[in-house]
Amino acid sequence: MQTIPLRELSIVFIPTAFLLAIMFRWQ
Repeated sequence: MQTIPLRELSIVFIPTAFLLAIMFRWQ
């Protein structure tokens, strides 16, 4: 099993969390 590099994980996670925060505010 290959571990996911922290940098790649943050590249995916940060925009997703940002988008979720925007959608949560707009509701």
